[in-house]
Amino acid sequence: MGAIVGKDGYINLSGTTIGFIDTWSISNSIGNVDVTAFGDGNGVKREYTLIDASGSFSGTSAISDASQLSLITSTLSGGTLAKVDLYMYLSGAYSIYGTCLLTSVEIGSSVGDKCTFSAGWAADGLLEGDIS
Repeated sequence: MGAIVGKDGYINLSGTTIGFIDTWSISNSIGNVDVTAFGDGNGVKREYTLIDASGSFSGTSAISDASQLSLITSTLSGGTLAKVDLYMYLSGAYSIYGTCLLTSVEIGSSVGDKCTFSAGWAADGLLEGDIS
C-alpha cells in the first residue's frame, strides 16, 4: 500500500459532511496507573486503565455551509448541544469513527487572510476504524 494523501479526506457529523474543512486530527491517550507495592525494589509497576480520544477539525469559515452554521448556533444562546456521530475519512474508504461530544467551536478573522472555523471534540467511548 502506498502513502495515504489527505486530499480526499473529509469530516461527516451525524450523516452530514461539513464543508470547507481542510484539517482534522485525533489524539488517542492510554491511561495507566502506578500499582507498585511497598517494598518493591524493581522500579515502578504500571497497569493500563482506559483509552480516551479527542481531536479537532478546522478549515475555512463558510456560514453558507449549513453544517458549519449548525455547529456555531448550537453553542450560542438558545442552541442545543447533543452527542454526534463523527466520521473522519483519510482517503477513499479509510475512516475512523465514533460518538463524540463537541468541546469547542471557534471562528476567527484576520485582515489579510481567510476567516477560519474550527471545532474540538472528545470521544464518548472507544473509536472504531476501517484503516486496513
